[in-house]
Amino acid sequence: LIQNEVNRSFSYANNQAVEIAKGSYLLFLNNDMEVCPGWLNHLMDTALSDSNIAAVGSKLIYPDASSSVYNTEKSYTIQHAGIVFNQKDGYVRPYNKDNGMPYEFEDNTPKERVAVTAATLLVEKSKYMEVGGFDNEYEYGFEDVDLCLKLYRKGYKNYYNPKSVLFHYEFGTQESNEQDIVRNRRIRNKEVFTKKWNKKKKK
Repeated sequence: LIQNEVNRSFSYANNQAVEIAKGSYLLFLNNDMEVCPGWLNHLMDTALSDSNIAAVGSKLIYPDASSSVYNTEKSYTIQHAGIVFNQKDGYVRPYNKDNGMPYEFEDNTPKERVAVTAATLLVEKSKYMEVGGFDNEYEYGFEDVDLCLKLYRKGYKNYYNPKSVLFHYEFGTQESNEQDIVRNRRIRNKEVFTKKWNKKKKK
């Protein structure tokens, strides 16, 4: 247990934990998760299936979201099936694949993705350290995509395993934050991400 006197960013706090972690694999897991049986075994199965696999993510499902401000229509649908990208507002924007789709939308075959969310992310510690871990420039956003892109650039593959299923109650935390704080974080994170990666993609 690491107890900070102030609320550190996601990147900073997790990098603190990595420094004292003794295992060969790191599991990043948000505290607003409800896990389903076998979820971790499925992540490990994928990670161990190929030495070139780095980050492995899960299928995340919205729970009952009827009290949510933004996701009230998405109860028991897919929240995350890996992260993909599109061109929007002048930059390459990452977003959750299949968000809002029915739970049984896809088969259960593990699939390669460029990135996965760190809400639930398994990665070998040596590979995490090789790319420098989470970038502390980000504050609650884009740090997981950035990590996966660094791993991908090193030649590793990132995977999503739909057999690993968790319910993610993210709206409970995010919607309790002041809108100005959340908006400013997103603007700042977008600027950091764009500066770092959009120029790379133009080469």
